Amino acid sequence: MKVLADNLQNLSGDHLEGAIAIIREQHGDARNEDDEIELDFDTMDNATLWKLNAYVKRLFGGGAGRNGNGPSPSFRMEEV
Repeated sequence: MKVLADNLQNLSGDHLEGAIAIIREQHGDARNEDDEIELDFDTMDNATLWKLNAYVKRLFGGGAGRNGNGPSPSFRMEEV
């Protein structure tokens, strides 16, 4: 899950919004009083983790980053 968390932190604004939408779909608004979103991957359900994993895999896989339009090709993925 550490790799998934690292990959989520490296998402650009639009892509980060997509990840937030997946989290909100299952968990509602997870913002704290500082308007930050805190995630506890240890308590997150498997369905959400799989959706996030598939989302970042789609973004980072398939050659993204080669033309400067996507994340770096040094993306790492792990199964959750």
